[in-house]
Amino acid sequence: MQASDSQPKEEIMNLLHTVEDKDFLNLLITNIIFQSGHFDSDVSVVADAKFFQNIGAVRSTEEVLLAFQENFTRQKPPGEIVP
Repeated sequence: MQASDSQPKEEIMNLLHTVEDKDFLNLLITNIIFQSGHFDSDVSVVADAKFFQNIGAVRSTEEVLLAFQENFTRQKPPGEIVP
């Protein structure tokens, strides 16, 4: 990840940490993922579906954020070409 890519991701994570409602946080994260274009093409559709299922099943905002943060690094910036 380039240095210029890390600042927006860090700002997004900081903002998400201020959300206290788990359901609203799930909606925000889902929206961020879909707005960003896609997950890494090396990851299967099944893995993507499992991720969404997992964030829907967790009990706390911290668990949602942890799951998102672990998968946020897999996302490509919009417009990035996969070799």
